[in-house]
Amino acid sequence: MIRQRRDVAIAANLRKLSSLYNSVAEVSRKVGINRQQFNKYLSGDSLPSLRNLRLITDFFGVDEFEILLPPAEFATSVLPRARAKQPSMVGTASFLPAPSEASQMFLARYCGYYHIYFCTPVWSNHVIRALMRVYQQDGRTVTRTIQCIREGRSGRRAGPVQKFRGIVAQVVDRICIVEYETFVDELLSMTFLYPSHHHVLRFLTGVMTSVASGGGRQPFASRIVYEYLGRKINARATLGACGLFQLEDESIAEEIRSRITNDIGPGEGVLSPRLY
Repeated sequence: MIRQRRDVAIAANLRKLSSLYNSVAEVSRKVGINRQQFNKYLSGDSLPSLRNLRLITDFFGVDEFEILLPPAEFATSVLPRARAKQPSMVGTASFLPAPSEASQMFLARYCGYYHIYFCTPVWSNHVIRALMRVYQQDGRTVTRTIQCIREGRSGRRAGPVQKFRGIVAQVVDRICIVEYETFVDELLSMTFLYPSHHHVLRFLTGVMTSVASGGGRQPFASRIVYEYLGRKINARATLGACGLFQLEDESIAEEIRSRITNDIGPGEGVLSPRLY
């Protein structure tokens, strides 16, 4: 029964998204999927493979877990965003180095899903855990991030859901990520990360600069940690783990907490990342 509801939801939501274009032929051509096969997805006779599902969601600008939402919820919370044309990050981050084949090969290792952790001046002594996906598309490495600002244990919402899109670049021997908020296009952040030299990718550490989303919109810098989750995730469970947590919450690992605390020790004059 659950699988049947999922299949119906995917088909219904794909039909809504396709209706934003002139024809199904146009959509299937731009997505790069055979029209006959795409029609089977629309009718619910077949489900997209993981590869094709990513092609479809990337084209329409929605997240993979969103395509599974009940059609009524999808129509009210996701479809308006898909209808609005997203501004291009190419212009926003035109100061970044042009992507080269070598840089994209370097960044390919870092594609996948991450929980990211950082503190902001809006919520004192709290840490945000958000979900980010890094992937490659059209010769660039890009990101999509969602922040569900609710208190972790009670589930009580303490702020809005925010979504971001970004571009990743290799700057000499560092990773640079520039992101902007997609709903209101008022927030911009830049993050510099150390690359991982470990055989198994686990954490990336760095510093993020941004503007607080509340209060007096205070510019700030904060240490940040990216926890690698893999190329495939349980989207609902992983997103459900996001939220706003007390810095000392037991669900925040000590090795993460120690590297996002924004203290400046003796002899330090600037905020710099804590290395692993």
